[in-house]
Amino acid sequence: MADYTKAIEFKPDNASAYYNRGIAKKTKKDYEGALADFKKVLELQPGDSRSKTNIEELERITPH
Repeated sequence: MADYTKAIEFKPDNASAYYNRGIAKKTKKDYEGALADFKKVLELQPGDSRSKTNIEELERITPH
């Protein structure tokens, strides 16, 4: 996860780094952090269906 964070620091518009960090956070059950990363991917790439799917899944399992 630290590598993805460094990649984001180096290039803040790196949608792939946000997506991969989101997957890592989701795996570690950091659902709020994962949601934030997937939402950032959609800001950078509005048509990213993988992030949309992950957001929908996480919103179902996290309290609002």
